[in-house]
Amino acid sequence: ADANGKVSSDFREQAVQVFENIKTALASVGAGFEHVVKVTAYHTDLAANVAVYREVRARYFKNKAALPGHTLLQISRLANPAYQLELEFIAILPPKA
Repeated sequence: ADANGKVSSDFREQAVQVFENIKTALASVGAGFEHVVKVTAYHTDLAANVAVYREVRARYFKNKAALPGHTLLQISRLANPAYQLELEFIAILPPKA
């Protein structure tokens, strides 16, 4: 969902919004996608959306030599029926200066 709680019905828009939300969360603690070590992705329709998901994900993880571990699962639904995906990230924060 965006800052106003709006959820797009378009999968690509949802995927971008999820990654943007994670980007904001990581930045709030002085981290970025380069600090992510594990991603778990829950999808409601892999057959329809996996190619778009991988394309969007590639925009955020630019260092192809150091990609995080990744688990991709299909589930029947998420807590909010409007959601088509949910991502869980684990990051190791950089040392404080």
